[in-house]
Amino acid sequence: MTLRKKIFILISILFVIAVVILGGLALLKQPTPLEKYLESHNIVNCLVIGIDTIEKTSRSDTVIVISFNTNSEKFLATFIPRDTLVKSGSKSHKLNSIYSFGYSKGGTKTGIDNLRKTVEQEFDLEIPYYIQVDYRAFIKIIDILGGVKIDIEKPMKYIDRASGLVIDLQPGLQVLDGKRSLEYVRFRADKKGDIGRIERQRQFLRALFKTVSRNKLILKSPQLVFIIYKKVITNFSIKEVRYMFKFQGAMKKENLEIIKLPGTPKYIKKVSYYIASPKVWAKKFNDFKYKKPVSSKGDYITIELLNGSGINGAGKKIAKYLRSKNFDVLFIDNAKNQDYLETVIYDRIGKIKPAEQVGDLLRTDNVFTRRTSDSYVDITVILGRDVDKLLKE
Repeated sequence: MTLRKKIFILISILFVIAVVILGGLALLKQPTPLEKYLESHNIVNCLVIGIDTIEKTSRSDTVIVISFNTNSEKFLATFIPRDTLVKSGSKSHKLNSIYSFGYSKGGTKTGIDNLRKTVEQEFDLEIPYYIQVDYRAFIKIIDILGGVKIDIEKPMKYIDRASGLVIDLQPGLQVLDGKRSLEYVRFRADKKGDIGRIERQRQFLRALFKTVSRNKLILKSPQLVFIIYKKVITNFSIKEVRYMFKFQGAMKKENLEIIKLPGTPKYIKKVSYYIASPKVWAKKFNDFKYKKPVSSKGDYITIELLNGSGINGAGKKIAKYLRSKNFDVLFIDNAKNQDYLETVIYDRIGKIKPAEQVGDLLRTDNVFTRRTSDSYVDITVILGRDVDKLLKE
């Protein structure tokens, strides 16, 4: 072979390699479907579905629409009660049966599509993405995150021997592992039933959001990525998930609003349903989409302050501090117990943002909604021993 031919072959090979590399780079630079979608939309909606696989059913046990506004970098999570009355075809059904209808016809994908289309049509939404999580995946994800801190308001006990479900939780502030977290979000054996369960799920989601916001690196954990792509069913691609990491700075508790789908419970022919108010939700959604959030700073917020720290004079000093920040402390007293290790703050009226502002001032994330119909204040603060650092400054 002549030298000229060798050079020609070498140049040809290098040319082919260059074409392959440049072509590959061009493909890598191609925008993902999510990026293309966001070129013409400032809101992306994702349907989150919790499936009850432990009881070997194919019904959606939890349904949440999570919306992200890329302009304001705010999140809105809307819990849809599973008893919500919706139309599918020419008939009306409970929402949690819609997934089952599709699943029986074509498996998981058909079940998801059937539920997604029903929610889109019922509430005039565009939901391009979905995430389906079963209980086993839920347990593993929470364990990888190191658990979630929750203040359990009362003893929660329930046994269903047929399904093997056992719930046994005691009251108090505690970190729940995956198994006990699942028990907490599944419990509904009280007077409020599914509505009470949704209230607890909202509390849990907010606490989970705080856990992730404190350690955003955990989102890139190889273990977590493995569980998500092996145990979680989603139409988000890996590239799309990586693209969303650019918004990880938005993972702050003040950027998350959690609501229950507006509506009222109602019995129809002796069957319990939840009748949604689509227009009320549409107004809320439009406010989230177009308007800037209204700060609650300067609102007239009333507080009762209970000293459970065992530190003499802590109540008066903290009350003075909160009043200097324009909060109205109406009442100061000792808590029933003086052995609180951590400060806990309760929102009494269903408005979590002002309570979180108090939490920021007192440097605690232990902020929970605990509504009481006879409460004369907006917020209850129970001081723990962790307030000692603040007092010394």
